[in-house]
Amino acid sequence: MVDPVLECSYLSLIEGSPRYARWLYDAIKPFVKGDILEVGSGVGTYSQFLYNEFAGTLCLTDINEAYVNKLRRRFPDDRVLHEKLDLGSPEDFKMLRDRKLLFDTIICMNVLEHVEDDDLALREMISLLKDGGALILLVPVHKSLYNSIDKAVGHFRRYTKSELVSRLTSTGLRISKIFYFDAFGIVGWYVNGNILKKQAVNPKAFGFFDKLVPILRFLEDLLPFRITGVSVVAVCVNPVPHGHDK
Repeated sequence: MVDPVLECSYLSLIEGSPRYARWLYDAIKPFVKGDILEVGSGVGTYSQFLYNEFAGTLCLTDINEAYVNKLRRRFPDDRVLHEKLDLGSPEDFKMLRDRKLLFDTIICMNVLEHVEDDDLALREMISLLKDGGALILLVPVHKSLYNSIDKAVGHFRRYTKSELVSRLTSTGLRISKIFYFDAFGIVGWYVNGNILKKQAVNPKAFGFFDKLVPILRFLEDLLPFRITGVSVVAVCVNPVPHGHDK
């Protein structure tokens, strides 16, 4: 189980780190289109970007009913749906399918690692994806980095890039792009979790890291290819069935 205090602390950390949040959002933005489902919206940090920059239906979800209510108050627009959604609950997905809700883009960032049966979660998300639609995932990577912080925030695992590719392709999705994100974050994660055995990221240290993001982002973009990162982003396309090309 995730400690609700640590969960709230993490969400507040990201909400209070505008440069980091924008950096991550900009990494996925080119692949977002149409009607959007965001899995694990939390307090709406990335939802705000999506709401401001895309005009289609926006479905914001979270496993925590209290966060769903916060999202409802923050985004009272008629084009925004607010739903409780547990990635490990087929019943929650069935309720959305019964309402004929399908999406051009499903965004799932820092959520899949919290689900014990991630293969089931992937299949359920794909069931809400339109033909030709995109599933955008961000998950923590490198098993050697699995530490006290991962355990405290309820991570069942960290992935390897090859493992993620295998799981995604086995579902029938086509991976259009996959890349590491935030190479510089590895140092802080390893020191805090692997060496110091802390259960949470230090807010002051992350605040300093956030101030450095413009420089770190520039340096990471200079690399001809991303050789590593604390996370990996996968953009997957749900193939259009043969004979049903739009």
